[in-house]
Amino acid sequence: MKLPFTKSLRQKNILYVDKNSISFYAKSGQKPIVLTLESEVIKDMEIVSQEKFIQALAFWMDNNKISACDVILVLSENVYFEHAVQSLAGDGSADKEIETFLGAVPLEQMISRVLVDDASKQAIALGRDYYDLLLEFLEKRYIRVLALFPASLLNIKSPEELKVDHLIKNLDDYKKFNFLSDFERHFAPESFIARNSPKNTKNLKIMLGLFGILMIVLVAVIYFGLIRKD
Repeated sequence: MKLPFTKSLRQKNILYVDKNSISFYAKSGQKPIVLTLESEVIKDMEIVSQEKFIQALAFWMDNNKISACDVILVLSENVYFEHAVQSLAGDGSADKEIETFLGAVPLEQMISRVLVDDASKQAIALGRDYYDLLLEFLEKRYIRVLALFPASLLNIKSPEELKVDHLIKNLDDYKKFNFLSDFERHFAPESFIARNSPKNTKNLKIMLGLFGILMIVLVAVIYFGLIRKD
């Protein structure tokens, strides 16, 4: 039996992506760790310099000791395009309006999806290049992305409304809003994470330290032994 993708022993956190920043939330009520991205790195959600973007992310994570874990990406309303139309008429006008909207989105590479309910259609478009690079970086850091949600679909209007514990606990309830599959990425199994996560080197460092001390003692014993013979 396949378990829900929320079942994991790894710590789950949230990355909140805003127009010029990325914030790391570990727990509800806890102050986030914020990375501010300058205009020389990103502008209007278009990456100006991939190298500087990766360097900024790496320095931020290393400096704040953000290591391998599971994360949920929540996208601020400022970083994607959204348009909703009523679809009651049934004359195709809603589809034409959605098509016109998507055609006007100022993105060279984008991911789009149209969500349909009984009374309306909602189109969402977001830039592909930015999230492709971000997801690739996180994968190389052994950070497994569980989901990617536009904030409006979770009824989140601002970071202050982000309830980390609630979202993590009810993650399966929001699966239909998850855009991660649009990026052709899949949830990495626990066995892969276990094999590829950076190993804890604390014990190795202790052993190397003890070995170094023993070598010093051995050299000292040999040295003083030679002196006594002389």
